[in-house]
Amino acid sequence: MLFQLKVKGYQLLATLSKWLGKLIPVNNPILFCGKDASIEMCNALAQMGHKHVLLVTDEVLLKLKLADKVIAQLASQNIQISIYSGVQPTQIPSKFHRALRWS
Repeated sequence: MLFQLKVKGYQLLATLSKWLGKLIPVNNPILFCGKDASIEMCNALAQMGHKHVLLVTDEVLLKLKLADKVIAQLASQNIQISIYSGVQPTQIPSKFHRALRWS
């Protein structure tokens, strides 16, 4: 009896989740790869209406100017950029959360 109630409860939960999934929009992840993928990403951010982005990188990439192409493309799309360059090559999640709080 208890097992049957649990099954019915999970079936009800699955049905509710299905209907809520239709009512609440969820963005699917978008993957950019290949040559000029970073530029395509910048253009997509502009098309989606984003006005401010957080660029998380390390100090070396900034000094080598490897992020300049992305920064210039975002600026040309009138997207405000906050840059957090306090990460190391191997990071723990708390550093990522610190970057989010910083922005």
